[in-house]
Amino acid sequence: MRQIQFNISESNYQHGDRIDFFLRDLALTRYAEPTLFGFIAENTVLFTDARRVPVHFELLGVKSDARTSVRCELRRDGKVVADTTCEAGRGAQRVMFEFGAAKLTPGNYDVHAGIAGGPLSAGASLRVVESPWP
Repeated sequence: MRQIQFNISESNYQHGDRIDFFLRDLALTRYAEPTLFGFIAENTVLFTDARRVPVHFELLGVKSDARTSVRCELRRDGKVVADTTCEAGRGAQRVMFEFGAAKLTPGNYDVHAGIAGGPLSAGASLRVVESPWP
């Protein structure tokens, strides 16, 4: 890290105004192992005819030119309905996890993800509703 910068709009303050900044618990973190951060499902509601779940996450702890496998499971009532794996590089990701042709049943589901070979460390909830299209 090279610098921390604060920008202040002078037009919002009178001459002589005092501004105090208090920084607390500031820490720089560098992940040594691949880690998923900020994992969310793009859509919290899907139709029963959906065949994929788009998710967003940030992959940390991976060298800039490396890629790692990310495993994802779709679960309902604690049971795995479908699973898949994709390759991702460091940084922000938008991944479409494909779950095949099986039609989902309406209800509440969870999407869990993790680095392949490790525990599923990230999760998001979504709801499946009946599709209006036959």
